Amino acid sequence: HSPTRRYFRHNSRLLMLAIFERLTHLLFAPDEVILQRKTLMIIANHGYIGSMGHLHMRGGAVFLDFLTADEDPPPRALSLKFTEVIALTRDKLNEACAENPNDTYYIAKARVYYGLLKLAREIKSYSGELEAEEYRMSRGGPESSSRRLSMARAMAEE
Repeated sequence: HSPTRRYFRHNSRLLMLAIFERLTHLLFAPDEVILQRKTLMIIANHGYIGSMGHLHMRGGAVFLDFLTADEDPPPRALSLKFTEVIALTRDKLNEACAENPNDTYYIAKARVYYGLLKLAREIKSYSGELEAEEYRMSRGGPESSSRRLSMARAMAEE
């Protein structure tokens, strides 16, 4: 089962129809860099897309975190041969959900799931930065304790 089916599978037919009406088709040439912001893409033909170290093939979904992603610049992907995708932007999905507000439980659940994944990545990145700073301070000699104190105060203020 495709990961996208998890949050589209149990929705009402009215919501599914509203989403279907908003789908668009995009075509990418070989070696074309894909910079689509807040857009879910599902590969519709026998094309390939490489993204973040993964190879996506027919039926594969690219940018599953489009519900919560706000990257600037947007995540990059590369079309490896002529690739047709079915695309759904976050704005179009929000329009469909606004028309069917009582049928959005699974989509809301997916937003929470991808939001938690995003938060976990940010925490991991931030803790790595703190560990690197701690290591630099431990190598800094006697003045490192004052730097440690000022860093602790700055974090407390945040």
